[in-house]
Amino acid sequence: MDRQTLSPIIPSLAPEISDLSLDRLLSPARHFQHPQDVLEDGSLDIWEKRAILSSWASDA
Repeated sequence: MDRQTLSPIIPSLAPEISDLSLDRLLSPARHFQHPQDVLEDGSLDIWEKRAILSSWASDA
């Protein structure tokens, strides 16, 4: 099985996406240790935080 065909549900095996903001949305555990880290990230606006936390919750 080629690395590119693996499901992005498994963050450690998912290929990295070149767009950082999209990668943080689709694979938040790759960029943040804990959901609280998302809330404390000053570079994200409220809508980005909501989207990332929603994505994280749907992966749980």
